[in-house]
Amino acid sequence: MTADPAALDRAVAMFAGMVQVVDPAIEDKRRGYDRMLAALPAPEGTAVESTRLGGVHCLRVTAAGVAPSAAAVLLHGGGYVMGSAAGYRGFAAAVSAAAGVEVVVPDYRLAPEHPYPAALDDARAVHEAVVAERGASRTGLVGDSAGGGLAAGLLLALRDEERPQPACAVLVSPELDLTASTDSVERNRERDPVVRREGILGNGGLYLNGRDPRETPYASPHWGSPHDLPPLLVLTGDIEAMHDEAVDLTERVAAAGGRAELATYPGMIHVWPLFWPFLPEARDAVGRIGAFLSRHLAEG
Repeated sequence: MTADPAALDRAVAMFAGMVQVVDPAIEDKRRGYDRMLAALPAPEGTAVESTRLGGVHCLRVTAAGVAPSAAAVLLHGGGYVMGSAAGYRGFAAAVSAAAGVEVVVPDYRLAPEHPYPAALDDARAVHEAVVAERGASRTGLVGDSAGGGLAAGLLLALRDEERPQPACAVLVSPELDLTASTDSVERNRERDPVVRREGILGNGGLYLNGRDPRETPYASPHWGSPHDLPPLLVLTGDIEAMHDEAVDLTERVAAAGGRAELATYPGMIHVWPLFWPFLPEARDAVGRIGAFLSRHLAEG
């Protein structure tokens, strides 16, 4: 149960109209998502610089008072069809302040105009550009929802390609299974006010563009092998449709000899940390993310 029911109701209300995101007027949905995120702005004094890294437009976001020696690449959510670097400035600023790092938010290409592997290619290019600047030991990775799935897929790809991985990664409400087949998808159907199986399959279908998710683990990491990955922090709400895939990932990482921390928040909705300006559990989650990043990036 949340410490502030009114705040949670406010977050749910902000998501209203964003549940069924597969729509012919995809640009309207994109504008609606960015309008919602615009109500969660970066604090005054946040430095935001537009740049290109690896050929991809990005925003470099640094919270006031932060003199970063490390960076984290933040892959935004939006079901692979929505979301933008501009929309995520507020969350990026919160992570920057909590971790004491620069946060780089790519405008990776979106489906359906740019199906898989466009987003993965862009994420890889930006990660490698940041690693070239900071070094792998001073580079972290963060992703929420589809961005969390993209981050997990990137980790698998970097491992398989024998490229430098980030020092650590944080997955917030990650979308890991584009078959939508874990038990929580149906178990939490009446509890999760944001995500439905139809949306997962619809958006995932636009991203996969005919590929079988079971045979495309870089897009649907639930179907890949999570061995030899950097330390992970995975955050999930227990009422989320995607809850079980987050739990499954951490269990399989541990079984493979890796390090994965699972933080389950009772009663929390999908990507609740985005609502850090007013939701107590979101502020707690951002603090946890910051502590995890700063600890592992300091080790570098």
